Amino acid sequence: PHEWRTAVGSAPTGGGTIPLNVGGTFYDPWGTPYGYCAWDVGSESDHTYCNGSSANRLDGSNDPTADEVQAQTMMALISAGPDKNFDTTCAAYTDSTTDTITSADDDIVMRNSYRQSQNSLFLSCPDVTAGMTATETLAPMTTLSAFSDRGADITIDFTATMPDPLAYSLLWEGGGTGYGAAMWIDPPNLYFASGLGTDLTTTETNVWIEYDIDHYAGKNLRITTVIGTDAPGSAGLYINNCLVGRTYTTTGKSLSYGTGTSGLWTGSAGAGFGTQSSGVREPLNGAAVPDYDSTNGSLDSDLKLYANQKPAYYPE
Repeated sequence: PHEWRTAVGSAPTGGGTIPLNVGGTFYDPWGTPYGYCAWDVGSESDHTYCNGSSANRLDGSNDPTADEVQAQTMMALISAGPDKNFDTTCAAYTDSTTDTITSADDDIVMRNSYRQSQNSLFLSCPDVTAGMTATETLAPMTTLSAFSDRGADITIDFTATMPDPLAYSLLWEGGGTGYGAAMWIDPPNLYFASGLGTDLTTTETNVWIEYDIDHYAGKNLRITTVIGTDAPGSAGLYINNCLVGRTYTTTGKSLSYGTGTSGLWTGSAGAGFGTQSSGVREPLNGAAVPDYDSTNGSLDSDLKLYANQKPAYYPE
Protein backbone atom coordinates (compact mmCIF):
# COMPACT_ATOMS: atom_id res chain seq x y z
CA PRO A 1 0.00 0.00 0.00
CA HIS A 2 0.95 3.67 -0.15
CA GLU A 3 3.28 4.65 2.67
CA TRP A 4 2.00 7.11 5.24
CA ARG A 5 2.81 10.78 5.11
CA THR A 6 4.83 12.10 8.04
CA ALA A 7 2.40 14.10 10.14
CA VAL A 8 2.90 17.80 10.81
CA GLY A 9 0.74 17.57 13.94
CA SER A 10 -0.60 14.60 15.87
CA ALA A 11 -1.00 11.11 14.39
CA PRO A 12 -1.41 7.53 15.55
CA THR A 13 1.67 6.03 17.17
CA GLY A 14 3.48 4.00 14.53
CA GLY A 15 1.79 5.81 11.64
CA GLY A 16 1.15 9.16 10.03
CA THR A 17 -1.48 10.79 7.81
CA ILE A 18 -2.97 10.00 4.41
CA PRO A 19 -0.59 10.35 1.45
CA LEU A 20 -1.47 13.14 -0.97
CA ASN A 21 -1.59 10.95 -4.06
CA VAL A 22 -4.66 8.91 -3.12
CA GLY A 23 -8.36 9.70 -3.29
CA GLY A 24 -10.60 10.31 -0.32
CA THR A 25 -11.15 13.01 2.25
CA PHE A 26 -8.18 14.10 4.35
CA TYR A 27 -10.19 15.31 7.38
CA ASP A 28 -12.58 13.51 9.70
CA PRO A 29 -16.03 14.95 10.65
CA TRP A 30 -14.44 16.86 13.57
CA GLY A 31 -11.87 18.58 11.33
CA THR A 32 -8.81 16.53 12.35
CA PRO A 33 -6.58 15.04 9.63
CA TYR A 34 -7.19 11.31 9.36
CA GLY A 35 -4.44 9.09 10.69
CA TYR A 36 -3.13 6.34 8.44
CA CYS A 37 -1.04 3.22 9.03
CA ALA A 38 0.35 0.85 6.38
CA TRP A 39 1.99 -2.56 6.50
CA ASP A 40 4.49 -4.05 4.02
CA VAL A 41 2.88 -7.46 3.50
CA GLY A 42 4.17 -10.41 1.51
CA SER A 43 7.30 -12.52 1.56
CA GLU A 44 9.49 -9.70 0.18
CA SER A 45 9.87 -6.54 2.24
CA ASP A 46 11.66 -3.21 1.79
CA HIS A 47 11.87 -3.54 -1.99
CA THR A 48 13.87 -0.81 -3.74
CA TYR A 49 10.89 0.08 -5.94
CA CYS A 50 8.84 0.77 -2.81
CA ASN A 51 11.41 3.16 -1.27
CA GLY A 52 13.27 0.37 0.50
CA SER A 53 13.75 0.19 4.26
CA SER A 54 13.20 3.95 4.63
CA ALA A 55 9.54 3.72 3.54
CA ASN A 56 6.86 4.71 6.03
CA ARG A 57 5.41 1.22 6.37
CA LEU A 58 5.43 -1.30 9.19
CA ASP A 59 6.53 -4.89 8.63
CA GLY A 60 3.45 -6.93 7.72
CA SER A 61 2.42 -10.57 7.42
CA ASN A 62 4.33 -12.76 4.96
CA ASP A 63 1.02 -14.42 3.94
CA PRO A 64 -1.38 -11.55 3.09
CA THR A 65 -4.02 -13.86 1.57
CA ALA A 66 -4.88 -15.56 4.86
CA ASP A 67 -8.14 -14.47 6.48
CA GLU A 68 -6.76 -13.34 9.84
CA VAL A 69 -7.90 -9.74 9.39
CA GLN A 70 -7.02 -8.55 12.89
CA ALA A 71 -3.43 -9.77 12.63
CA GLN A 72 -2.86 -9.33 8.90
CA THR A 73 -4.16 -5.83 8.35
CA MET A 74 -2.63 -4.12 5.31
CA MET A 75 -3.75 -0.56 5.99
CA ALA A 76 -5.91 1.41 8.42
CA LEU A 77 -7.65 4.78 8.37
CA ILE A 78 -8.06 6.31 11.83
CA SER A 79 -10.17 9.17 13.12
CA ALA A 80 -9.17 10.80 16.40
CA GLY A 81 -12.87 11.12 17.22
CA PRO A 82 -14.69 14.00 18.92
CA ASP A 83 -11.87 14.64 21.41
CA LYS A 84 -9.42 15.19 18.48
CA ASN A 85 -6.68 13.19 20.26
CA PHE A 86 -5.19 10.01 18.79
CA ASP A 87 -5.15 7.07 21.21
CA THR A 88 -4.29 4.40 18.64
CA THR A 89 -1.02 2.51 18.17
CA CYS A 90 -0.03 0.62 15.02
CA ALA A 91 2.64 -2.08 15.35
CA ALA A 92 4.53 -4.47 13.11
CA TYR A 93 3.13 -7.97 12.53
CA THR A 94 4.29 -10.59 15.04
CA ASP A 95 1.96 -13.61 14.77
CA SER A 96 -1.53 -14.66 13.72
CA THR A 97 -3.08 -14.04 17.15
CA THR A 98 -1.59 -10.64 18.03
CA ASP A 99 -3.45 -7.60 16.76
CA THR A 100 -1.37 -5.00 14.96
CA ILE A 101 -3.66 -2.19 16.12
CA THR A 102 -4.58 -1.17 19.65
CA SER A 103 -7.08 1.64 20.15
CA ALA A 104 -8.66 3.42 23.10
CA ASP A 105 -11.07 6.20 24.04
CA ASP A 106 -13.14 7.54 21.11
CA ASP A 107 -10.81 6.77 18.19
CA ILE A 108 -12.54 5.25 15.15
CA VAL A 109 -10.51 2.69 13.19
CA MET A 110 -11.33 1.47 9.65
CA ARG A 111 -9.02 -1.35 8.59
CA ASN A 112 -8.52 -3.44 5.47
CA SER A 113 -6.79 -6.75 4.88
CA TYR A 114 -4.97 -7.52 1.64
CA ARG A 115 -8.04 -9.26 0.20
CA GLN A 116 -10.34 -6.39 1.10
CA SER A 117 -7.91 -3.86 -0.35
CA GLN A 118 -7.73 -5.52 -3.75
CA ASN A 119 -10.96 -3.74 -4.68
CA SER A 120 -10.44 -0.20 -3.36
CA LEU A 121 -8.30 1.98 -1.14
CA PHE A 122 -10.69 4.62 0.18
CA LEU A 123 -14.31 5.47 -0.40
CA SER A 124 -15.07 8.42 -2.65
CA CYS A 125 -16.42 11.62 -1.15
CA PRO A 126 -20.04 12.79 -1.52
CA ASP A 127 -21.00 15.58 -3.93
CA VAL A 128 -19.77 18.76 -2.29
CA THR A 129 -22.60 20.97 -3.62
CA ALA A 130 -25.46 18.48 -3.30
CA GLY A 131 -28.73 20.28 -2.53
CA MET A 132 -27.23 23.72 -3.18
CA THR A 133 -28.40 26.30 -5.74
CA ALA A 134 -25.94 28.54 -7.58
CA THR A 135 -26.56 32.26 -7.05
CA GLU A 136 -24.00 33.49 -9.62
CA THR A 137 -22.09 31.99 -12.55
CA LEU A 138 -19.17 33.14 -14.65
CA ALA A 139 -18.21 31.53 -17.96
CA PRO A 140 -14.60 30.51 -18.66
CA MET A 141 -12.26 33.30 -19.77
CA THR A 142 -14.76 36.06 -18.97
CA THR A 143 -14.90 38.92 -16.46
CA LEU A 144 -17.55 40.92 -14.64
CA SER A 145 -17.56 44.22 -12.77
CA ALA A 146 -17.60 42.59 -9.31
CA PHE A 147 -18.71 39.47 -7.51
CA SER A 148 -22.07 39.75 -5.74
CA ASP A 149 -22.67 38.70 -2.11
CA ARG A 150 -19.20 39.79 -1.03
CA GLY A 151 -20.13 39.72 2.65
CA ALA A 152 -21.84 36.32 2.59
CA ASP A 153 -20.47 32.90 3.39
CA ILE A 154 -19.70 31.48 -0.03
CA THR A 155 -18.95 28.22 -1.83
CA ILE A 156 -17.11 28.56 -5.16
CA ASP A 157 -16.96 25.56 -7.48
CA PHE A 158 -15.58 24.65 -10.93
CA THR A 159 -13.84 21.87 -12.86
CA ALA A 160 -10.61 22.22 -14.82
CA THR A 161 -7.95 20.13 -16.49
CA MET A 162 -4.56 20.94 -14.99
CA PRO A 163 -1.70 21.93 -17.33
CA ASP A 164 0.92 19.27 -17.98
CA PRO A 165 3.47 20.27 -16.96
CA LEU A 166 1.95 22.61 -14.39
CA ALA A 167 2.31 26.27 -15.34
CA TYR A 168 2.00 29.58 -13.51
CA SER A 169 -1.52 30.74 -14.32
CA LEU A 170 -4.68 32.31 -12.95
CA LEU A 171 -7.78 30.25 -12.19
CA TRP A 172 -10.08 32.96 -10.80
CA GLU A 173 -9.84 36.27 -8.99
CA GLY A 174 -11.88 39.19 -7.73
CA GLY A 175 -11.67 42.32 -5.64
CA GLY A 176 -8.30 43.90 -6.35
CA THR A 177 -5.31 44.56 -4.11
CA GLY A 178 -7.00 45.89 -0.97
CA TYR A 179 -9.68 43.30 -0.32
CA GLY A 180 -9.66 40.40 -2.66
CA ALA A 181 -9.76 36.69 -3.31
CA ALA A 182 -7.88 34.63 -5.86
CA MET A 183 -6.90 31.12 -6.83
CA TRP A 184 -3.86 30.43 -9.00
CA ILE A 185 -1.22 27.84 -9.84
CA ASP A 186 2.44 28.45 -9.10
CA PRO A 187 4.08 25.05 -9.58
CA PRO A 188 3.98 22.74 -7.78
CA ASN A 189 1.24 24.33 -5.69
CA LEU A 190 -2.35 25.48 -5.99
CA TYR A 191 -2.86 28.70 -4.00
CA PHE A 192 -5.95 30.34 -2.59
CA ALA A 193 -6.30 33.49 -0.51
CA SER A 194 -9.18 35.68 0.65
CA GLY A 195 -9.55 38.76 2.83
CA LEU A 196 -7.05 41.58 3.26
CA GLY A 197 -5.25 41.35 -0.04
CA THR A 198 -1.60 41.98 0.83
CA ASP A 199 -0.96 39.05 3.18
CA LEU A 200 0.84 35.91 1.99
CA THR A 201 -0.14 33.78 4.99
CA THR A 202 -3.16 33.23 7.18
CA THR A 203 -3.47 36.22 9.54
CA GLU A 204 -6.20 37.76 11.67
CA THR A 205 -7.70 39.36 8.55
CA ASN A 206 -6.84 36.88 5.78
CA VAL A 207 -7.10 33.17 5.02
CA TRP A 208 -4.52 31.36 2.88
CA ILE A 209 -4.27 27.76 1.62
CA GLU A 210 -1.56 26.14 -0.49
CA TYR A 211 -1.79 22.57 -1.76
CA ASP A 212 0.71 20.48 -3.72
CA ILE A 213 -0.90 19.41 -7.02
CA ASP A 214 2.21 18.23 -8.83
CA HIS A 215 0.78 14.70 -9.04
CA TYR A 216 -2.38 16.11 -10.68
CA ALA A 217 -0.63 17.50 -13.78
CA GLY A 218 -2.83 16.77 -16.80
CA LYS A 219 -5.71 15.56 -14.61
CA ASN A 220 -9.28 16.81 -14.55
CA LEU A 221 -10.13 18.19 -11.11
CA ARG A 222 -13.20 19.51 -9.43
CA ILE A 223 -11.99 22.36 -7.21
CA THR A 224 -14.25 23.83 -4.54
CA THR A 225 -13.54 26.59 -2.06
CA VAL A 226 -15.66 27.38 0.98
CA ILE A 227 -15.25 30.76 2.71
CA GLY A 228 -16.72 31.76 6.05
CA THR A 229 -16.72 35.52 6.52
CA ASP A 230 -17.89 35.99 10.12
CA ALA A 231 -15.72 35.36 13.16
CA PRO A 232 -13.80 33.22 12.97
CA GLY A 233 -13.01 33.79 9.29
CA SER A 234 -12.32 30.46 7.64
CA ALA A 235 -11.68 28.67 4.38
CA GLY A 236 -11.75 25.09 3.14
CA LEU A 237 -10.38 23.58 -0.06
CA TYR A 238 -11.94 20.51 -1.70
CA ILE A 239 -10.39 18.49 -4.52
CA ASN A 240 -12.77 16.08 -6.25
CA ASN A 241 -15.31 16.56 -3.43
CA CYS A 242 -12.79 15.70 -0.70
CA LEU A 243 -11.62 18.23 1.90
CA VAL A 244 -7.83 18.60 1.58
CA GLY A 245 -7.16 21.92 3.34
CA ARG A 246 -8.72 24.16 5.96
CA THR A 247 -7.68 27.30 7.81
CA TYR A 248 -9.02 29.96 10.20
CA THR A 249 -8.02 33.54 10.91
CA THR A 250 -5.30 33.47 13.54
CA THR A 251 -7.14 35.39 16.26
CA GLY A 252 -10.66 34.15 15.58
CA LYS A 253 -11.80 37.40 13.96
CA SER A 254 -13.86 37.93 10.83
CA LEU A 255 -12.21 38.39 7.44
CA SER A 256 -10.87 41.92 6.86
CA TYR A 257 -11.46 42.70 10.56
CA GLY A 258 -10.74 46.20 11.84
CA THR A 259 -10.55 47.86 8.44
CA GLY A 260 -14.06 49.27 8.20
CA THR A 261 -15.12 46.40 5.95
CA SER A 262 -15.23 43.47 8.38
CA GLY A 263 -16.77 40.29 7.05
CA LEU A 264 -15.86 40.71 3.36
CA TRP A 265 -14.27 37.80 1.51
CA THR A 266 -13.55 39.98 -1.53
CA GLY A 267 -13.70 43.60 -2.62
CA SER A 268 -15.75 45.59 -5.13
CA ALA A 269 -13.22 45.58 -8.00
CA GLY A 270 -13.65 43.39 -11.07
CA ALA A 271 -13.57 39.59 -11.15
CA GLY A 272 -12.43 37.05 -13.72
CA PHE A 273 -12.48 33.32 -14.38
CA GLY A 274 -9.24 32.25 -16.04
CA THR A 275 -8.32 35.84 -16.82
CA GLN A 276 -7.62 39.06 -14.94
CA SER A 277 -10.16 41.81 -14.63
CA SER A 278 -9.34 45.36 -13.48
CA GLY A 279 -6.92 44.32 -10.75
CA VAL A 280 -5.86 41.30 -8.78
CA ARG A 281 -4.95 40.76 -5.13
CA GLU A 282 -1.41 40.33 -3.86
CA PRO A 283 0.87 38.51 -4.37
CA LEU A 284 -0.28 38.56 -7.98
CA ASN A 285 -0.75 42.30 -8.30
CA GLY A 286 1.87 44.36 -10.09
CA ALA A 287 2.44 41.97 -12.96
CA ALA A 288 0.19 40.35 -15.51
CA VAL A 289 -0.75 36.82 -14.49
CA PRO A 290 -0.85 34.44 -17.46
CA ASP A 291 -4.39 33.61 -18.51
CA TYR A 292 -5.35 30.00 -18.02
CA ASP A 293 -5.90 29.47 -21.73
CA SER A 294 -2.22 30.31 -22.31
CA THR A 295 -1.45 26.89 -20.81
CA ASN A 296 -2.38 23.48 -22.20
CA GLY A 297 -4.93 23.12 -19.42
CA SER A 298 -8.62 23.92 -19.80
CA LEU A 299 -11.53 25.30 -17.80
CA ASP A 300 -14.22 22.65 -18.16
CA SER A 301 -17.22 24.29 -16.48
CA ASP A 302 -18.60 27.65 -15.45
CA LEU A 303 -17.43 29.13 -12.17
CA LYS A 304 -20.41 28.70 -9.82
CA LEU A 305 -20.94 30.67 -6.63
CA TYR A 306 -23.31 29.58 -3.86
CA ALA A 307 -24.01 32.49 -1.48
CA ASN A 308 -24.91 31.65 2.13
CA GLN A 309 -24.43 27.95 1.41
CA LYS A 310 -21.80 25.47 2.62
CA PRO A 311 -21.40 21.72 2.09
CA ALA A 312 -23.47 19.62 4.47
CA TYR A 313 -20.34 17.98 5.90
CA TYR A 314 -18.15 21.11 6.11
CA PRO A 315 -16.38 21.13 9.52
CA GLU A 316 -17.22 24.37 11.31
